[in-house]
Amino acid sequence: MRKKLAAKSGIRETYKGTFVRIGVKHGYRGDEPTVLIENILTIDGEHVTNHLWFNLTKGFKEADLHIGDIVMFDARSKEYEKGYKGRRWDVFDKPVRKDYKLAYPTNIKVLERNSTEPNLSKVS
Repeated sequence: MRKKLAAKSGIRETYKGTFVRIGVKHGYRGDEPTVLIENILTIDGEHVTNHLWFNLTKGFKEADLHIGDIVMFDARSKEYEKGYKGRRWDVFDKPVRKDYKLAYPTNIKVLERNSTEPNLSKVS
């Protein structure tokens, strides 16, 4: 569990992290693009988690992210349930448990641009 995010549950703060790549999550609505941010810190420099996945929102698209960019954003710490909740008996996953994430990212800005890597955020 992300204990530092648990301590900030419900609090909206400014964070920064490194953009790593675009991904995809599969759901009943179809495939949805996601964004991987690593080494997430508060704006004061306190390390809160190694990585988090975010939906590829309009704000992330408009930021025109490149691999290695340092991104600043506002978000709220929120509890969620982690693990498989389906009914398939043949899926042996860890039991459902509580964890914390950063939700509702806004005011997304690039603090440091890494111009050596290609732009991978051009997802339609």
